[in-house]
Amino acid sequence: MSFIASTPNTAVKRTISVLSTPEDQGEQKKNRVASVGVSSCEFNYTFDSMADFENPTNVVLDDNTMKAIKQTVQEAINTVLSTQMKSMIETIITGVVDGLSKRIECLELENNSLKNENGILKDRMVKIENTLDASEQYSRRNSLRIFGIPENEGPKEGTDGIVMNLCTSMGADVSQ
Repeated sequence: MSFIASTPNTAVKRTISVLSTPEDQGEQKKNRVASVGVSSCEFNYTFDSMADFENPTNVVLDDNTMKAIKQTVQEAINTVLSTQMKSMIETIITGVVDGLSKRIECLELENNSLKNENGILKDRMVKIENTLDASEQYSRRNSLRIFGIPENEGPKEGTDGIVMNLCTSMGADVSQ
């Protein structure tokens, strides 16, 4: 016969030695399970009859054995829970990191788009400012007053020609 006991960490096969003699008539047999070490602890089970072996609820374990079983079960549960928690945490972290990575990519694309648009608007602003300055300068052309040039008494005074001759005599390059 064999007795199979398993803990969450180990499954150990235990054998039962049936000690009998022709005089014992089988009912008075003492059955002893071979000692097997599990988790640095020895478990010895003794059954007074085969009925005890067939119904394991009648087995009484000492305090050390119970403590060893409790510790083994707790270690197994802690290991399983730790593994499951790590797996769940990794799944959550992966999901969060993926979501944040996608968000960062979108923000980088939007940022690059805004930078390009900002550059275009700056160039446009410079062109508009240059055009405005040229327009203002052109509008001031007729508002220029030059003192010290004798005035001609005539119906049509050629001020443009006079200013051009003055600028040329001074060595200034003025285009019309």
